[in-house]
Amino acid sequence: MNASAHPPKIKFKGSTAPVIVITANTLDADALRLAADEHFGDKGFFDNDVGILNLAEIPPEACPPAPNWPAIAAAFSRHGLKLIGIRAAPRI
Repeated sequence: MNASAHPPKIKFKGSTAPVIVITANTLDADALRLAADEHFGDKGFFDNDVGILNLAEIPPEACPPAPNWPAIAAAFSRHGLKLIGIRAAPRI
């Protein structure tokens, strides 16, 4: 059987893509929205850039059992920043 007849289901390729890292010290959606509004003003700041939310500074005991991810993402998307992931997530 020819290997090209069955292409792989996934492929991995190295890439250099700009990603904004946002370090948060809370997962309270309202607090993040207020902080983003204060930092970026009342209009779009980014141009549909992508971002990753770094949670390394949030102690595990301060993490809610079910963060409001849509509201957290909206806190940044209103400024043109699309969250595509999280890193250093403690027990959530």
